[in-house]
Amino acid sequence: MNNLPPAAQWLSQIEGARSAADVVRLLREYLAALTLHDRARFLPDSSAESISSATDVQEWAVTLAHLDLKSSQSPDSAALHEAALLFAAAGAKLAKVSD
Repeated sequence: MNNLPPAAQWLSQIEGARSAADVVRLLREYLAALTLHDRARFLPDSSAESISSATDVQEWAVTLAHLDLKSSQSPDSAALHEAALLFAAAGAKLAKVSD
């Protein structure tokens, strides 16, 4: 697993989550690991701590997907695309795990 790119490592951890609380924790850790610049691009008024429930994850997944679609042609949209991908995967995982 150490050879995988960062996104693949996060996706693997999300897939291995056993509960909604695990998914929320992983996403908070992911957001905390982003650079300040990347975080500010799609978290201008929020922080990782604002994610505290499965509902928050689902809302962020939709918001990030919309932002990603709007900026898909931008050369510096890689971090946003990765975040949208991870939150979409987390949303799908939440449908499979217990609270």
